Amino acid sequence: MTQESLENDVDGLVRARIRGLRVAQGWTLDSLARRCHLSPSTLSRIETGHRRVALDQLVPIAR
Repeated sequence: MTQESLENDVDGLVRARIRGLRVAQGWTLDSLARRCHLSPSTLSRIETGHRRVALDQLVPIAR
């Protein structure tokens, strides 16, 4: 397994986990965005893989 494929696997797992937990809580992108001080479009791009999640974004999302 290459470093790139490992990174893609981790990214996909993180994206799926963020979306899965958000949906399980019954939260919309807007409600999670308000809670973690990010824009709904940023969260959408993270969840769909159009943007990589940065560590400084991951901490507020996780909280």
